[in-house]
Amino acid sequence: MFVGVREELARGYVLLGVLQIHSLIFFIGGGRPVDDFILSAIQVKLLAPQVAVFFFLNGMAVPKLGRKSARTIAVSSLMLVVLAAVSHVVGVALSEIIYGGAGSMRDLLREIFKPIVYGTGYCTFVAWFFVVLAAVRVLAYIFERNRMVFAAVAVALVGLVLLTQALHLPDNLYEWRNWPAALLFFLVGMRINKDWQVPAWLGAPALPVALLITWFNTPDVLQTGLCWDCNLGFVSQPMVGQYGFFPLYVAQVTAFLLFVLWIAQVSRPAFFIRIIWLLGLFSLHFLLLHGWVIVVFYPLLSRILPAHESVWTFFVLLVMNPVAHALLFFALKPLLDRILAGCFAVSRLVVDLIWRLDVVQRKSRPAPLRAPPAVEPPSGETPHQRP
Repeated sequence: MFVGVREELARGYVLLGVLQIHSLIFFIGGGRPVDDFILSAIQVKLLAPQVAVFFFLNGMAVPKLGRKSARTIAVSSLMLVVLAAVSHVVGVALSEIIYGGAGSMRDLLREIFKPIVYGTGYCTFVAWFFVVLAAVRVLAYIFERNRMVFAAVAVALVGLVLLTQALHLPDNLYEWRNWPAALLFFLVGMRINKDWQVPAWLGAPALPVALLITWFNTPDVLQTGLCWDCNLGFVSQPMVGQYGFFPLYVAQVTAFLLFVLWIAQVSRPAFFIRIIWLLGLFSLHFLLLHGWVIVVFYPLLSRILPAHESVWTFFVLLVMNPVAHALLFFALKPLLDRILAGCFAVSRLVVDLIWRLDVVQRKSRPAPLRAPPAVEPPSGETPHQRP
């Protein structure tokens, strides 16, 4: 199997898990007793933390990131920030049209622009990922180019975080709590050899190992030990303060990565593999679309689905959810293409404008005065021999 195809398949499998997790979260919601959805809650607890594998995979896609130009990195990162804003604005518009909720125009404008200004609190469940990936790409680029500059930037960012907390600004501005773990996984992913084939003896048991570690990973694991029934409601997340025990968090996501890379090497059955490949190949399209599906359709899940969970319900969610996304994708692909192209065009325009302003300013600065160059004596002469 071609290496690029394996990476796309890996992204497709993770995206399939994202669709299932979000549908289960809304299935559990609706104010109904959690005891009626034990199996759903277990699936969320075990699978939701593994979403961070996306950052490993994105790092694997750009092993030579440090060789790119700063302009290229700026354009690609800003494009993701613009995409997050578009995801949110369209999501708010769809929610307002279908469900209403904004009491006044002032409330509506606050709902639209506050998350864009603060970089967090988006109405879709996917915009945070775009923002984090944008920040991680910039930080990884700096790390690859100059470690001393990266250290200075890291100190400055810590200072900014402390300042925002002192000013009582909203927490997690631009999703900074996700940056440390995401950056670590991204940098490790850049160093994974694309030609490396995960052997079956390592990849197959990696899934139960990842799930087992995830089950035991809680914030108080050092006090309770490996406890089967402690802190059952805790779901570890790639956020500062929500890792659980950080070494266990890294271990569980790394183990899940090994499983995903191994299963992505399997090429049968061909029809199913092609569907997964499609999800991974157009992952940005599907993530953008998925955010709007969450806003428009997922609030109806608690009304349409049965009042109690069952194996049949899980099967319907696992099969029909991707099918519905695929049908919407084929119907809306031209629109999604234009949106992504528009986000890229806007980011390139902004970066080019800043670039040109910087070049103009440099050209407008007067050249520093320099002493006239000393005249070297002809060959064979010394200075005192010349008139």
